[in-house]
Amino acid sequence: MLDEAQHSAQYKAVRQEMNLIFREHDPMGLIAMGAPDDEYDPEISTIVPRLRTARNPEQMSRIIYEEFNRWFGQSGAGPVSAYTEIGEAVWKLKIKYFG
Repeated sequence: MLDEAQHSAQYKAVRQEMNLIFREHDPMGLIAMGAPDDEYDPEISTIVPRLRTARNPEQMSRIIYEEFNRWFGQSGAGPVSAYTEIGEAVWKLKIKYFG
């Protein structure tokens, strides 16, 4: 069982790695337009609490899509299929930290 300090450190590490993934995949093209490196932090903050609910990469992609749809609307978020690669990357991160 993780104590509070370990849990906090784990949460921080997950957020940092997710930030790298989101910057690399840049699902909204915001980083490419010159947005700051922390541009996706608000979206990440709503995805992290849902990480443990995903049971496979497809569900992870769906969670990310749902959150981007909530933040940007359906026309802004685009199709769920656009989140396959980022979902797979976040799935690997989930497995790394939460099994």
